[in-house]
Amino acid sequence: MKRAITAVLLMTALATGYDTCAEGIAAARPVLLPTPAFKGQIALAEIWVEPLDLRLESETPNAITDDADWFARNGLDRPEPGPQFELGGPRGELLFGLDSAGRVIFAFDFSNYALAPGWLPGDRDYVEQELNWAAEKDAILYVSHAHRTYAESSAGLNGYITAIDIRSGTVIWRTEPLVCNSRNFLIRDDVIVCGYGFTAEPDFVHQLNRHTGETIARHPVRTAPEWLAEKGGRLFVRCYDTDYVFGLESGR
Repeated sequence: MKRAITAVLLMTALATGYDTCAEGIAAARPVLLPTPAFKGQIALAEIWVEPLDLRLESETPNAITDDADWFARNGLDRPEPGPQFELGGPRGELLFGLDSAGRVIFAFDFSNYALAPGWLPGDRDYVEQELNWAAEKDAILYVSHAHRTYAESSAGLNGYITAIDIRSGTVIWRTEPLVCNSRNFLIRDDVIVCGYGFTAEPDFVHQLNRHTGETIARHPVRTAPEWLAEKGGRLFVRCYDTDYVFGLESGR
């Protein structure tokens, strides 16, 4: 069931009367979002989305620590969430959305997204899920949360993307667990491309239906995906110790 939050877009918190973005953020009152569905919350909308056609072009071992060289070698810009978002709070749990003039248009507090219902004894310090990436499309906010240790440390409840209606604060959907702990994800038309993996766990590039959160395709990779980038009709995937290039086309 969707969980509505009244008066989410605190128009009184829109920083129209402030001279700087920092002043607007300081004046905003972030809305605390309720505890999410840690087992996932797939939307019931029957919207069919065809997976992207990913064709493997290359699979190359990397030096693990040569991220900067990978970006430069492929002529890729390091992904950045963009100027429309600002993180805040002691653990980066606050997300502020900004308009083109740098004024605050929404402010959400994701504190309740940090901890799954349980964890292994002694692992409490390692299972706090951080906000890794945010993107907006059609007034819907997409955010990813994950911790960077074994999934079993939090009973397999880790690595999500959540879609939130910015205007109402309603959670539209949340993926099943173990879908996204890559540092970023991509939105291409009606498909979200992300990655999940960790050490001895299965590692995949996932395709999601942007309207429902359902996984519509999985592509196995050797190790955990970290960065994803699109350029010239190709999908570049930087994994822990392997670099991939896929040809990228819409539909099959």
